[in-house]
Amino acid sequence: MFGIFIGISSLAAIVLYFLGAFGSSRACGTGPSCCSGCADCAQSDDCSKRQGIAKQNASLYSIDSQLPQFLIAVALSIPLLSGCSEPPPPEVVQEIRPSFIAQLSDSDFITKTRKGLVLLDAYGLNCPSCHAMQPHLEKVAEALKDKIVVAQINAETNPEFSRYYGIEAFPTLLVFVDGKLKRTALGYRNEEQLLELLDEFLRESPSTEATHETPPSGSGS
Repeated sequence: MFGIFIGISSLAAIVLYFLGAFGSSRACGTGPSCCSGCADCAQSDDCSKRQGIAKQNASLYSIDSQLPQFLIAVALSIPLLSGCSEPPPPEVVQEIRPSFIAQLSDSDFITKTRKGLVLLDAYGLNCPSCHAMQPHLEKVAEALKDKIVVAQINAETNPEFSRYYGIEAFPTLLVFVDGKLKRTALGYRNEEQLLELLDEFLRESPSTEATHETPPSGSGS
């Protein structure tokens, strides 16, 4: 707001300056009183003297009347020309929250689901429900980070995984306990529904002994 005020004030002062100059130029013009209205009279010595005096007085009037306005215009324009304005707002630094969701691929989805309780989200890049569910998955992953593993895998770019578990729709949620697929759920789930999906397995005490599934043919595991 301060910068806008300075700008308006500077423009106003400059306008006043030019208006004063315009008015002064009209005042110093030679009118009929200076014999300019009569061609014969304008050639007389008396008229020439009167015209010279009028121009001299007009020049002095112009300088005296315009100087204060000019100084005001310059004084008010200095902050504007120097770029002085209200300080910019402090930079907003957004907190970068760490993700508690593991990203899996064809090469590691078997080994990463072998032990403990794992919630795996099979998603597609162009799936609106998958994007809508993402923040809820993040909340569950953070809240239960000491109890389960929440993971994701792009089922479109990892065809080996999709064939192995028969993924045909997104999102598909898979719950593993020690490498064994215990439950599959299709469609969007909010945070509360995700917790309900996991509640049964959270109340159990999963075995700490890893159960190894036979990896699909061609797997890098």
